[in-house]
Amino acid sequence: MIYLKIRGNRNPNYNLFWNQRFGFNLRNPTTKPIIWLHGVSVGETRAMMKLIYLIKNEYTDYQILLTQMTPTGRA
Repeated sequence: MIYLKIRGNRNPNYNLFWNQRFGFNLRNPTTKPIIWLHGVSVGETRAMMKLIYLIKNEYTDYQILLTQMTPTGRA
């Protein structure tokens, strides 16, 4: 947590999306159940693309919530 605060002083983008990073106050805008995937870095997010594709095709009654820890991963 301290690391993120220090990083946020250097790069203001790190001060955004705190709720998403820690899973606070996330809302489900639909009635579909959620499969939550979290990638810490851009590499983990990219590595999940095949998994996301497979989940979307196999579990059509679910929605996918994808969260990231870094602004680069989110982009």
